Amino acid sequence: MIIMPLFCDQHDNAQRLSETNFAITLPPYDFSDEQLIESIDRLLYDDELNQRLQRASQRILNTDKYEQLCDKIEEILAKHDNDE
Repeated sequence: MIIMPLFCDQHDNAQRLSETNFAITLPPYDFSDEQLIESIDRLLYDDELNQRLQRASQRILNTDKYEQLCDKIEEILAKHDNDE
C-alpha cells in the first residue's frame, strides 16, 4: 500500500503501517515520479511483504471477528439507508 497522508489521523496511521512494513508513505504534494514508480515496484515485487499480507489476511478470515465486522458494516449501511 502506498499512503499519502493529508490530515488528522492519516499521518499516525501511515507511520504505523510504514513502521510495520505494510506500506510505503510518500508526501502527498512533494514526491517525484521516480519515487512513486520505485515504491510501486517495491510493493509489487516484495515477496516478504506478500507473504506477511497473506498471513494477515488468513488471520482475519479465520476469526469470528471477521464475520462480526461484516455484520456491523451491514448494520451501519442499513441504518444509513433508512436515514435518507
